[in-house]
Amino acid sequence: MEENEALKWSLQLLENQPYLSEFSFEENRKQLIFAIDQLIQNDFSKLINILYRIDIDEQKLKTALFENPLPPSETIADLMIERQLQKIKFRKIYQDRNNNHEI
Repeated sequence: MEENEALKWSLQLLENQPYLSEFSFEENRKQLIFAIDQLIQNDFSKLINILYRIDIDEQKLKTALFENPLPPSETIADLMIERQLQKIKFRKIYQDRNNNHEI
């Protein structure tokens, strides 16, 4: 499932070990939210660095944090998952194009 793959990548960036085979998407999402909350409280610069590496648009982040009634850690987690899903889709498109050119 692509959502779990996106979660796995996000958790690895946060230096957490995901246990994706044991828990549901929602449980893993909660793990991601918790890790982000810890970074907000203890190492905000590391969180900013991770968001930069993932390539989350700064304006989109600011807008989401301002407009979304959810806690910031939850909003950031959802943006991370969304961005990782985009990357997965782009990689699949690129692989499909490369495979079609090899024929």
